[in-house]
Amino acid sequence: MDGNGIPLAFNINQGNTNEQTTLKPLEEKILSDFKLSKFIVSTDAGLASESNRRFNSKGDRAFITTQSIKKLKKHLKD
Repeated sequence: MDGNGIPLAFNINQGNTNEQTTLKPLEEKILSDFKLSKFIVSTDAGLASESNRRFNSKGDRAFITTQSIKKLKKHLKD
């Protein structure tokens, strides 16, 4: 979404499509269509695969991912 909450792009996939594989192509389309140099992706843990995190660590791209407190190691919970 842009700063006004307007979607920049969207995908409609079959219900049995793994969502982790849909993120990179959608981002590549947004990067290409809007000629963006800076890009921050905010996802839930379901989209935070290693491949998606690596893709969003290149250039001026970044990512924010939620993490379950219940699944954290004890020292991080403390």
